[in-house]
Amino acid sequence: MTGFFDSAFLARLEQLSLLSRRSFGGQQRAERRSRRRGSSLEFADYRDYAPGDDLRRLDWNLYGRLDRFYVKLFEEEEELPIHILIDDSASMRWRPTDERGRPIASRPGKFDLARRLAAALAYIGLAHLDHVHLHWLSTDGSAGRALDLGRGKAQFHRALEFLTRADEFNGPASVDLTRALRRFGGTVRRRGLVLLVSDLLEPTGQYTEGIEFLLYNGFEVQLLHVLDPAELRPSLLGDLRLAEVEGQGIIDVTADESLLREYERSFEVFLASVERFARQRQVAYIRGLTDVPFEDFALRALRLAGMLK
Repeated sequence: MTGFFDSAFLARLEQLSLLSRRSFGGQQRAERRSRRRGSSLEFADYRDYAPGDDLRRLDWNLYGRLDRFYVKLFEEEEELPIHILIDDSASMRWRPTDERGRPIASRPGKFDLARRLAAALAYIGLAHLDHVHLHWLSTDGSAGRALDLGRGKAQFHRALEFLTRADEFNGPASVDLTRALRRFGGTVRRRGLVLLVSDLLEPTGQYTEGIEFLLYNGFEVQLLHVLDPAELRPSLLGDLRLAEVEGQGIIDVTADESLLREYERSFEVFLASVERFARQRQVAYIRGLTDVPFEDFALRALRLAGMLK
């Protein structure tokens, strides 16, 4: 995990910042301009003087020209509360295998991609002095194990350690996304930007209810949908015994070209429903595949999706 990023890539990440459509109240100043008016050195506007205003903020030059008192307003730089939620379900740990049942080593698994994305996003937030929190979505539907990183790049090593030690916290099992997101939204005090990294594959298929709950309670949600190409277009043919990774069901099937085409159509319907939901609820959405070079995805695709600038 510690070898995921070299210094050159981290330097490129520092040139990016996380985008939020909303303004959230921060407790400390950071490298982010808020629409709220504060007392930084970045001039924003004027307003009429009112009794009790700080006389040091009067613009005497303007008074000399207009013979009226105006108070200078400044834009406040404030931190953005960032919550990075990582799905650690069994389906996220799944990897395609070769004919001998061995994981394909030529590309990372979904879980590896999710952790790497979480690390990159955490670093961007820390570099801009935002307040970053990492959360594992727990297998029992609770808010899961969390780490409050605070602010500043010096905290990045803690993020890497936390992401590396996933097995100590959860272990692969089924995750009820709706229940986990509801528990998270009900326990976190500070509203902010939620970055959900998940494959959205769960037994109930009701992930939308959890996201709706977060939106209703004042969070902004951005969705990073991670998938393996083999899930979109499987190639296995013949007599197969399939085991449900997030349950205990086993089914014997004979896979032919007709069955694979039917599966692909069903998966396309699922993907279209995710995109439609995100568009209707104004949730920033991006799909990441494990066979796409990570640097290209992190540095280009996330900006095109409006998550980074």
